[in-house]
Amino acid sequence: MPELAVKMGIKTDGVWAITMNGGQYLVKGSERKKIKEHISKKILSKDTAFFENMIKVADETYLLAKKSGEALQDLKPTAENFQKFLDAAKRINFLWLLGASHFHEAAEKELQDAVVTESFPAEKVMDIIPPIVSPLFERHKELVELKKEAGSKSLDEIKKDKKLYAKFQNQVEKYPWIEIFNFIGEPLTVERLYEQVTHIETHDAKHAKISISPELEWRADCMNKCGYVKQAGAEYFSIFSERALPFLANVAKELGLTYREFMMFSVTEVKQALKGEITHDELKSKISTRKNGYSYAFIALEGEKVVFTENPGDMAILKKMIPITDKDTRELKGAVGNPGKYLGPARVIMNTDDFHKMQTGDVLVTTMTTPDFVILMQKAGAIVTDIGGLLCHAAIISREINKPCVIGTRFATQVFKDGDTLEVDAEKGIVRIIK
Repeated sequence: MPELAVKMGIKTDGVWAITMNGGQYLVKGSERKKIKEHISKKILSKDTAFFENMIKVADETYLLAKKSGEALQDLKPTAENFQKFLDAAKRINFLWLLGASHFHEAAEKELQDAVVTESFPAEKVMDIIPPIVSPLFERHKELVELKKEAGSKSLDEIKKDKKLYAKFQNQVEKYPWIEIFNFIGEPLTVERLYEQVTHIETHDAKHAKISISPELEWRADCMNKCGYVKQAGAEYFSIFSERALPFLANVAKELGLTYREFMMFSVTEVKQALKGEITHDELKSKISTRKNGYSYAFIALEGEKVVFTENPGDMAILKKMIPITDKDTRELKGAVGNPGKYLGPARVIMNTDDFHKMQTGDVLVTTMTTPDFVILMQKAGAIVTDIGGLLCHAAIISREINKPCVIGTRFATQVFKDGDTLEVDAEKGIVRIIK
């Protein structure tokens, strides 16, 4: 959505990203560099108007995503209406991509440069960044209060308490999207909410006020704004996903596919099938090969052009682009998302299909976390991710729930296996296999 980038004052002519069905996501390095340099210049020139406009455009896009998702619910599963879904999805997804892959890295670099220049204590950097006030931030505060009120009551006891149960039902109605991301997941239920409340800690997150220089304050504020685009973008994408689910489920039904089968097809194939240009049998014939990891990819190019490929030669080339580490590696270094130490069994969670594996006290190991991971994070003893910066979702939430967290290890999901006993040292950003 280049026109959205223009509204934000960003120079880019496309997304330039590759998404593979094995869970890998790659972004064109030169495009990332160009946008990072642009953001850095705005920070260094103290362009307050740029950042104020960035938030304004982001909020307008988030509000539009909510309304667009609601409008989809009553539409029939036609090719024309599917295009309406795509147009809405592209806007919110593009904005989240900008925040996640481009904005925050530039802001983090400029903040860290100032920290070094002023000899500011590195361990206090997170304390000078204003909290990102997003729907999930507000929900966490509400859950803490709900936990205090519910105490040790069982779900049956809560259901008998009409006033308390009404508060649980209100949460379910207010945040049905909390376990949905990328159009996968189920709306929140009272039973799932109760499980979340059971695992949440009722401590108050500390956001200490520290006296800092005007320069540090400015860069920390820029970090907050760039982090907001990323974090709120992910959350509103979940909100949009939840609202779009009924329409997408109807499209799958119209095509004679299960929902998971439907999600294996490109948007071009779906539109062709809705127009009758591809038969049901032709769709079904493609499913068996697409169930395997790294069997197909979506490549976003200039403008809004997206190419789908399942050519074995193309996939072989793309897989070579995935960073790998030595198979004998037993220790990884990352950044501290939230300090602390923990020893426990690893549980590698790549997507929602793996959620059932997570047990209370496991070390959550994943590529990155998104809003639907919150319940797993609450159950975890510690959190370890492949990617992420100071204001990634994992860092923000781990601080709110006070769990040791190491981010940006690059290879955690490659090195660590289910059941490995991990020592997570989130004071130094080190994670190692003990046995």
